[in-house]
Amino acid sequence: MNTEYQFWMVYVEGKSGPTKKHPTSNDARLEAERLCHMPDNRGRLVYVLECTSFCAIEEPVVWKTTVARSDNGVS
Repeated sequence: MNTEYQFWMVYVEGKSGPTKKHPTSNDARLEAERLCHMPDNRGRLVYVLECTSFCAIEEPVVWKTTVARSDNGVS
């Protein structure tokens, strides 16, 4: 398990992609709540995205898992 690569990002539906990594799910949730209250995001869904895996640029490409997932997908 590579927890050093664990992070969360926030995505507002219909907007450009997320750009900031949040070190904890709580930080990402707080940012999502802040974005929900912005007037230009009214009616848009705001998602908290969790990094669960990544690949390294090696030959061949190597996939690695960042966290163990619970059965319901909620950590």
